Amino acid sequence: MKIKLALRLIAAGAWPLAAPPAAVLGQAPPPHGQVLQQIEDRSTGNVWLLVRDPSCPAGPGRLMLAKSRATPQHVAVQAATAEPPVILAGDAVIVEEHTALADVRLQAVALERAARGARFKARLMIGGRVVHAVADAVGRASFAPESETAR
Repeated sequence: MKIKLALRLIAAGAWPLAAPPAAVLGQAPPPHGQVLQQIEDRSTGNVWLLVRDPSCPAGPGRLMLAKSRATPQHVAVQAATAEPPVILAGDAVIVEEHTALADVRLQAVALERAARGARFKARLMIGGRVVHAVADAVGRASFAPESETAR
């Protein structure tokens, strides 16, 4: 109930909020009292301001980037997660190896998630041996070169 009242007061401009930051990145600072909410994005470290849109006061507000805190760690996390995994832990996969002497296809269960071309561990259905494999596609992998196996 108190939250609804506070939101109504903020929307009406009757509740003074903290002064907005002096410079919103690449944009003019919003007028005092027009900032509805400050949102901190934990995954990227950016700070966003929810601002009333003067062209449509009853409609949705605008999100404006106030502070960009992109660090090398955040960039590395974004780069690592840019390509979605094709194999998830627990997925049934076919691990293949093609040589001049034989073509081998074995059923296995993925123990780790992996994007295309990434190395992961899988447990073979026959024998239960853990092998290293390279993700090729959804449900498909090939034995990693010179894979070390463990029981």
